[in-house]
Amino acid sequence: LIRISFKIDRLEQAQIIKTPWYYGLGIRMTPEGMLYNIQGPKAVKIRYLSNGRNKSVMIGTLEPEKLNKVLETHFKK
Repeated sequence: LIRISFKIDRLEQAQIIKTPWYYGLGIRMTPEGMLYNIQGPKAVKIRYLSNGRNKSVMIGTLEPEKLNKVLETHFKK
């Protein structure tokens, strides 16, 4: 279906956040950046460096703890 990828040169921060209900589901532009939300009220907010630029994205998932752990394990500082 839809596949989205991000080129992450360096992970700056990954944190679990609660998204407001009015952010909704799907791909959304929010005041905090892009939100890709499949389901659930929680997301992992990822701040990263890509091609020398700071970027931010939020990934909504039912298992934010697992996603956060994988990111921090894979992109150790």
